[in-house]
Amino acid sequence: IPHVILEAARKVALLFVSLGEAMALTGKSAKEEVLAALEECGAGEMIVKLGADGCLIREPRGWCAVPPFAVSAVDTTGAGDAFAAAYLRARLRGWPAKDAALLANAAGAAATAVMGAGENMPAPETVLQLLNGRLLSGDMEQVRQRVVRNLQRELQPAESAGASGG
Repeated sequence: IPHVILEAARKVALLFVSLGEAMALTGKSAKEEVLAALEECGAGEMIVKLGADGCLIREPRGWCAVPPFAVSAVDTTGAGDAFAAAYLRARLRGWPAKDAALLANAAGAAATAVMGAGENMPAPETVLQLLNGRLLSGDMEQVRQRVVRNLQRELQPAESAGASGG
C-alpha cells in the first residue's frame, strides 16, 4: 500500500504528512532518507509535521525548518486539524508557504492547550496572542512579524464590525 500512496502523491498539489507517516510510506528510518524519498514522490507542496518540533516545508532550495511554539499541552486532539486548517487558510489568502507553516505551527500548538476539538479549538485571536508572545531567530523573526501583521489585518474588519454592529 505505501508505494500506491506515494504514486498517488505525484498527482497532489499539497501533501501533509507526519514524520512517522513519512517513514511508514517510504520505508526509511533516517530523517534525511525519508525527506529524499518524499522529494522523489513528486508532490507539489510538501509539509512534514514534527509535532512539538514544528514542521518542515519543501522550498525550491531544500527543506526549511519552521520553528514550533511551546505551550503547556493539555490534549493533542485536533492539533493536526488546526495545523492543516491554518495552513490552508493562509495559502488560500496568498501567503507564502513559510508564513503559512508558521501560522500552522502556532495554531496546532494553541489547539493542544485546550481539552478536546471542534468548538473548543482556539480562535484566530488566540493564535495571534501566541505568535505575539515569542520572538524567533534569524529570518524566521521577519516571517513571524509578517504573519502577525497579516493576521491582525485580516482580523481587524471582523473586530470593527463587531464593535459597531451591536
